[in-house]
Amino acid sequence: MSESPDAPYLDATDIGHVRLLTISHGKRNALTGPVSRSLIAALDDVEADWSIRSVVITGSGAVFSAGADFGSGVESLHHELVADGSEYAEWLEPIGAITQRLLAMSAVSVVAINGDAIGGGATMTLGADLRVMSDEARIGFPFVNLGITPEGISSDLLERLTGRTSAVELLLTGRLLSAEEAYKRRIVTETSPRDSVLETAMKVAEQISHRASPTSVALTKRLLNRPALASAAQTRRAESDTLRLMDAHPDSQEGISAFLERRVPEFEARNVSKKGLKK
Repeated sequence: MSESPDAPYLDATDIGHVRLLTISHGKRNALTGPVSRSLIAALDDVEADWSIRSVVITGSGAVFSAGADFGSGVESLHHELVADGSEYAEWLEPIGAITQRLLAMSAVSVVAINGDAIGGGATMTLGADLRVMSDEARIGFPFVNLGITPEGISSDLLERLTGRTSAVELLLTGRLLSAEEAYKRRIVTETSPRDSVLETAMKVAEQISHRASPTSVALTKRLLNRPALASAAQTRRAESDTLRLMDAHPDSQEGISAFLERRVPEFEARNVSKKGLKK
């Protein structure tokens, strides 16, 4: 076992041919822009190091990742997006970069969902090859309940994993799923007791790293992910533009405010046209 240089907000440890990346950003492991960029940089390091054949990603503490950081109030998301450059036309939301990177990697990626994975914390896992989930954890995509829209290429990847009918229901209700239901819907590969979820994920990564040809694995992944990668850039562009529209809409403030106040949101009447939001 050896320690790898850590990126900000991440702890990295090499165990044989496997690199363990642990997200460490407060109690919620919020995926802010800097955290997302640190994770992408860490994945780039994995891809550049041919001695590393697999990467396992998990979260520190009791939560895998609760997605956006609403700690500074109702304007939290808006300030985060602006700080990330959302005012520029070419802006792309950051979670999609994580899923895109995972899809394109030649190294195997396994996510150990040790606790709740919500919003961006859920969507970022969809680009990984395998997902092992704690039987006590929940996963969900609550974007519409917050007055915003899906990101992380989830509007495409979730359907590829669980089927259109299931993806539509999950994205339009925004409800949280238990580990058992996530497994039944094929969102996660397997479930494990909370105390052993990381151990289970590491065993899967180690098995592939020790038994499979890394070149064969890389080429097989390329074949498997080719359809998703072909549409990933277009989906990410569409999701980024739509998220930017909703960030400027009153419903996003109402949704986040209701979430923080633990009440049912009172959204405006629908006002979308074929070209976007009506003025």
